[in-house]
Amino acid sequence: MFLKEIKTPVSHLKGAGTQTCQSLARLGIKDIASLLSYYPRDWEDRSQFVPLAYWNRGKQIYTVVTILAHEWFGYPKKILKVHIEDDTGRAELI
Repeated sequence: MFLKEIKTPVSHLKGAGTQTCQSLARLGIKDIASLLSYYPRDWEDRSQFVPLAYWNRGKQIYTVVTILAHEWFGYPKKILKVHIEDDTGRAELI
């Protein structure tokens, strides 16, 4: 890539429409150089699986479960409850 190309606006990238360019502009990304040097503020670590038995309330985890059942409840606003399990325990997701 040449230096001239790195200063090309992101609007010239294939698939970058008006909405995408506006979203990138809010992050301060206007050209390919700023896109390449952008690092996210936060990310989710999905490299470590955590069994349900080791889950702490209020903390997000990445796990693999089996869905046992689901049900809708509540009126007038319906809420979905999903029953799940893994090898170490069971839980309900609302």
